[in-house]
Amino acid sequence: MAAFGFTLSFSSVALPEVGIQKFALLIANSAYREGTLRSPANDARALEEKLRSKGFEIDARTNLDKSSMIDAVETFTSKASRGGIVFFYFSGYGLSSVGETFLLPVDAEISGEQDIWREGVSVKSLLSRLDKKAPKAVLIAIDAARRYSTEVRFRSSPAGLEPNIGTENTLTIYSASPGKVFDDDLANKSLFGKELAVQMGQPNFDATKAFDRIRLNVARDSNKSQIPLVTSTLAEEIRFSDTQSQRNVRPSEEEPNAESALAPFRPHDLGITPIREVSGSRDEILRDCADCPELVRIPSGTFKMGSNSRHQNPPHVVSISRPFAIGRFEVTFDEWDTCVEQKGCDQSPNDLEWGRGRNPVINVSWLDAQKYVKWLSEKTRQTYRLPTEAEWEYAARAGSGSAYFWGNSIGANNANCRDCSPDPFFQTRPAGSYAANRFGLFDTSGNIAEWVEDCWNDNYRGAPDDGSAWLAGDCRRRVLRGGSFDSTAFQVQTSWRFRYDADVPYYSNGFRVVKELK
Repeated sequence: MAAFGFTLSFSSVALPEVGIQKFALLIANSAYREGTLRSPANDARALEEKLRSKGFEIDARTNLDKSSMIDAVETFTSKASRGGIVFFYFSGYGLSSVGETFLLPVDAEISGEQDIWREGVSVKSLLSRLDKKAPKAVLIAIDAARRYSTEVRFRSSPAGLEPNIGTENTLTIYSASPGKVFDDDLANKSLFGKELAVQMGQPNFDATKAFDRIRLNVARDSNKSQIPLVTSTLAEEIRFSDTQSQRNVRPSEEEPNAESALAPFRPHDLGITPIREVSGSRDEILRDCADCPELVRIPSGTFKMGSNSRHQNPPHVVSISRPFAIGRFEVTFDEWDTCVEQKGCDQSPNDLEWGRGRNPVINVSWLDAQKYVKWLSEKTRQTYRLPTEAEWEYAARAGSGSAYFWGNSIGANNANCRDCSPDPFFQTRPAGSYAANRFGLFDTSGNIAEWVEDCWNDNYRGAPDDGSAWLAGDCRRRVLRGGSFDSTAFQVQTSWRFRYDADVPYYSNGFRVVKELK
């Protein structure tokens, strides 16, 4: 498992929401030379959602090398203000030396104790810089006490992490006792990370009580094999509530079928013509070569995109003026491996022993997907690309205005996700394992999250209304749609959207293609 340092301080009993700057830096490092970790990104995503509900501005980053980590930390500490709240979270590998803990970037090479000081980023140094800025609250979460294999080459046993803490007004919680290490590289979420997100999500957050609950719950759930360490220099109670309860603008994500977010869209409400249904029969399927993806022709039309939920609002009308063809299935390992064999793609992604063949390709970045569509375009002399976000949702909805293309309830065995069946798979399934939508598309909910063309924006304000890709915003990160086998029922709704670094592969991310029709 891992050690979490949590630093929090305030000067008043109950903090007012108005006028307090809240800023968080979340770093999830998974793609190490040691091997890929599964839990950091999932834990960071869950924590990010909870922090946003508390009104934090968030800088979320993944798989940083040392120079990028230093840059991120410097930017973070520069934003710490005397009257503000800052939160630093790291999940990945960490090592301690001479009473000091260091966080490891993904490019770290550790063969001796001196390398820890040269390659790592010091927690003590970070705390010292924050102490000088004297913010009202500092939260530091370090999930890094994982067993590091090369450590045994220069130490007789793993040293674990040393609990570095701030000097004043700090509340610190480590997920593991000093000197303890855990092996959690196969877990989708760390035990401590999951409990941290749960407690951070409480409506009226009381720091001292929350961290005590984390300590007790993790100790209980691990049968006392993992007991978090809590230290405090707080002089006052620390409390703050969700900004959501004050704004009252969106339903809770714990209520995916909330009427205000997911009321079915009726085209005649806006004076527009409903889109034409497509049967999905074999007559509708297009294919440019024997090893090319199967495509379904999607007609032009108008639809209501998004919902009232966070990142998905405001709902807005989009008109698709030209028909296009989109992959009937997510791109499979068979199709990807052909691209590798024909030198169009330059890496053979790990299938995690879940199977290749008809399983959707995973562990591919947005940039990898761009190489595939470029190769496919050159091979067929047609124009292939990733779908725009609007095209993707239009095709996935297939004329529906409900939470899922089959209705407003997740039901059972309609898709591959954590909450989609009584006995979930927790891995990919072969393409087409569930029923298609009315356009004849399979797996638009769950299985893998699908890259689309667009840059990331936190909401739809200013988004194109013509179905084109939104190429302004944070283009280092690109949008993912549809959720995956590792998503909740809420996250596989048709309107759900998320983002990931464009150059980083991930084990639940893949894509489907679009072909432009002449």
